[in-house]
Amino acid sequence: AGAPQNAGDFVLQGIRDPGARQSVIVPFERPAGEPRGDLLARFDIVLAADGRLGRPDLEYRRLLRG
Repeated sequence: AGAPQNAGDFVLQGIRDPGARQSVIVPFERPAGEPRGDLLARFDIVLAADGRLGRPDLEYRRLLRG
């Protein structure tokens, strides 16, 4: 998955860790029988990689810095 425009997406390119960056790129699909041209994408949201509660925002910032 991934559109050519991703190369110029400053938010996406700000995620320096390749694995973390790839985890936010998902394919868009057209739902069966959708007459309006809507697209569907699935994201699995993980609040903390190790299942803990607390400050997942700090871990996210660490991934952004690489």
